[in-house]
Amino acid sequence: MPPLDPEQLLSKKRHHWGIENKAHWGLDVVFGEDDNRARLDHAAENMALVRRMVMNSLRQDDRKDSSLKQKRNQLAWDFDYFLQVIADGAAANL
Repeated sequence: MPPLDPEQLLSKKRHHWGIENKAHWGLDVVFGEDDNRARLDHAAENMALVRRMVMNSLRQDDRKDSSLKQKRNQLAWDFDYFLQVIADGAAANL
């Protein structure tokens, strides 16, 4: 790889942190992912996959004017809302 000038290096660094802010930071804020203590077998990978699927479904949901954290709580409290989000997420992936 050829040496990078400072502007190219800065661009690559910003790109990396954009991914961090969009994916990992959001998962940690909404789901407390950094506090996850699943360690047995594939539990950590499985839960990470479930959290990403739920996060993507909540981001696609435009019915509620609330934060992702509020939507996550609503998902747990309201079974009808849960079914709507799951159905919409499945329909979007067809």
